[in-house]
Amino acid sequence: SDLEQFLSYPELLAEARQVVTGLNNTGLKPNDTVILQIPNLRNFFPAFWGCLFAGVIPLNVAIAPIYDSKNGVLDKLYNAWKSLNHPPMISGDSITDMLKSFQQLYQIETLERLSIHQLRDNKQAEQWHQSQPDEIAFLQLSSGSTGVSKCIQETHQAVINHIHAASQFDPYSPDNITLNWLPMDHVVPLLMYHVKDVYLGIKQIQAPPEHVLNCSECWLNYLEHY
Repeated sequence: SDLEQFLSYPELLAEARQVVTGLNNTGLKPNDTVILQIPNLRNFFPAFWGCLFAGVIPLNVAIAPIYDSKNGVLDKLYNAWKSLNHPPMISGDSITDMLKSFQQLYQIETLERLSIHQLRDNKQAEQWHQSQPDEIAFLQLSSGSTGVSKCIQETHQAVINHIHAASQFDPYSPDNITLNWLPMDHVVPLLMYHVKDVYLGIKQIQAPPEHVLNCSECWLNYLEHY
């Protein structure tokens, strides 16, 4: 369909390497943290992998329904930003402007905003950070059901161990196709589908959550189509 966008793994690698250059140009260093606010997955994935290649630790926080009035998702964003010592936010599309409203709403003096489009508008990095197994790959927010969400540290080794354990249980191969429609701020789609699928070279279909939530049979249509 017209809505379908294809991103090959070589393209993902090339764009992630462009983001590495962009991150380096901003002065971000390995083990620095950033918060991702990127609703469009076509922009989100190069940003996420660019961070991993640069050794910068990303935390993906859900996109709020609105940014000019307080809500649970914005509270989560603010609490994460505060607890991580005011990291920059990488945003895409219209969110970059909306973060100004967020800044005013929570009376934040300075909020560093980086545009994914500007980060990607660079030459591909020739070198990148050689991560060690015990280094943090990315952060994951807990659900917050018992209070303020906590940042869980996911190391490279733990991620790889998880993928190998899953592969022992289900013998995945690059011939497989996975289909996900859950949003990437949850650990299941991010780790158990996307990162695992990249690691194993599996073809992945990422459907927008609202498609399936607004149209229950769309889920079956996707299954049939792919």
